Amino acid sequence: MPVLPGSPPIEIALRRSASARRFSLRVSRLDGRVTLSMPLRAREAEALRFANEQADWIRTTLSQMP
Repeated sequence: MPVLPGSPPIEIALRRSASARRFSLRVSRLDGRVTLSMPLRAREAEALRFANEQADWIRTTLSQMP
């Protein structure tokens, strides 16, 4: 499972989907798990680059959770 660097490091679950047409990030309200959905043919490096670009959003969303 890839990890988003920083403080604290965040684990990201990658999920390939046949119906996905673009990258999509989700943060679970139940347990704070971060999931990155991606098209079947997308490269993992591209997905991780997208996650790094969205790091501020991920951390803000996680910090707002109870």
